[in-house]
Amino acid sequence: MKLEELKYIDCHSHPHDEKYLKENINIDEVLLDLQNDGGATIAIGTDYENSKYAIELSLKHENVWAIIGIHPADNHKEIFDKNKFEELLKLGGKKVVGIGECGLDYYYFDKIKTENLNFNEEKEIERQKDLFIKQIEFALEYELPLVLHGRPSKNTMDAYMDMLDILESYKTPPSPPLIKGRKQVQGHAHFFVGNLEIAKRFLDLGFLVSYDGPITFSEEYDEVIKFYPIEKIMIETDSPYASPKSHRGEINYPIYVKEVAEKIAMLKNLSVEEVLEITKNNAIELFLKKFY
Repeated sequence: MKLEELKYIDCHSHPHDEKYLKENINIDEVLLDLQNDGGATIAIGTDYENSKYAIELSLKHENVWAIIGIHPADNHKEIFDKNKFEELLKLGGKKVVGIGECGLDYYYFDKIKTENLNFNEEKEIERQKDLFIKQIEFALEYELPLVLHGRPSKNTMDAYMDMLDILESYKTPPSPPLIKGRKQVQGHAHFFVGNLEIAKRFLDLGFLVSYDGPITFSEEYDEVIKFYPIEKIMIETDSPYASPKSHRGEINYPIYVKEVAEKIAMLKNLSVEEVLEITKNNAIELFLKKFY
């Protein structure tokens, strides 16, 4: 596939998610329709097996690429086995374009505390941080960008603040150094819900952010979207979840990412075509340029 022929890229989706299977949706047809519309997507892994499925799907479709990694909260039993993920890199070849979705997720802590009186929040945070750092170092070793999952607890920015403290320690030169002689981390914060302060810290790191369906029916993201440079923004669906306004409550598809572009275009005083083109190029620069 010639990247310049693409019209847009949904930088974060889960086309291999079981929700599509449960709804008897033929995902191969969905991805073919996306390709015929000039679109592409990046399938995101959430653990080893899920990452493997993402790769297999990417190898079947020229307009699909894969991210491999372990979600901070979806599979508490899985540790990051470097050897197994190196096998996935070999399996996917140039179709594996990043590591994730990894990061920190504190959103469910309150719920877990009510269901499990023995829940130890400090140990859970320690587990997530250790898992996150292992994937950062793996990404650095293989010079791949990170796809970040950050979900703070209610009415806070706590998970983002902890993630940024870790990421900032890898800056060049790091102070204090965690790893000597390594390149600075790169990547993007997916499904970004950070405030202006958090956005400024990500921008200082050179990270991109991406937005999806909820920005089309909520104004709480508007200030940060207006602030963040369009050259550092990507668009996503997180499908089959997080549908945009016109399909709210329904299953989501990568092709719906154009509605996200419409809202960003309005906030940035740009045409939809400009937003689709710029965000596409941003995704190409971050994920695909080194392979093509």
